[in-house]
Amino acid sequence: MTFSKIALFVAGIVGLSSLTAAADELADIKARGTLVCGVIGISEPYGYVNPKTQEVEGYEVDLCSKLAERLGVKAEPKVTSSEARLPELLQGRVDVLAALITYSAERAKQIDYSNSYLVEPFRYLVRADSGIKDFSQLETARIANVKGSLLEKVTKERFPGATNISFEDQSAAFLALQQGKAVALAGRDTTLKALQNRAGDGAAPTEFVQEPLLVQRTGFGLRKGEEPLLKEINAFLTDLEASGEAQKLFDKWMGKDSAFKITRSFKVGDPIIN
Repeated sequence: MTFSKIALFVAGIVGLSSLTAAADELADIKARGTLVCGVIGISEPYGYVNPKTQEVEGYEVDLCSKLAERLGVKAEPKVTSSEARLPELLQGRVDVLAALITYSAERAKQIDYSNSYLVEPFRYLVRADSGIKDFSQLETARIANVKGSLLEKVTKERFPGATNISFEDQSAAFLALQQGKAVALAGRDTTLKALQNRAGDGAAPTEFVQEPLLVQRTGFGLRKGEEPLLKEINAFLTDLEASGEAQKLFDKWMGKDSAFKITRSFKVGDPIIN
């Protein structure tokens, strides 16, 4: 191969690399005409399958739909699990995550986060007949968590002497609590209240350990380096708050128009890190 041919070959490789580097997810989404959102399908009111319609719906599903509308594309929610969320994103099977992807420094090494759209305390739920009122009584307890969740890791760190029991979803973990196989169940306030609401008259009464385990922020999860998409999502969240749409969404799923009647104490679009 002559020097000139080698030079052309190298230039071609460099040019191809430049095109690859210049490609961005936002442009791909718009060209494709769809925004594929990874969502949770078993966590009311964030993302769950409506038993009447068999369609996935919830706060995060609506956020995806509104983001897609802003981008001028169709929303395509794709149900995933807590354990599979990051692989789905990192392997390119979803464009973004709106799947209760709570911020942690460890996760932030793998993905980028948008600004926040949810701030919520995490607590432990126990049976009312357990007599458990504070954390000191959980030091050696059997504690149920969802496999792959942040709380699984936090529980192990906070209560190293406890026995951690992992489940695929919180419904299974709640059943273990009801059956006495676990003494406490870790979760978001709203998710745990949804489990209480659905438990039925025959279920053992449950109550919260009032001390929060932590208060965490949640935002969209993106692959590293997708700056145009990240900028667009953050602008979307800021505008959602300013327009009053953020409050309407909150009221629909968690606030005055929902079964939870929670008062919002955060602003959508605030930084994910305090």
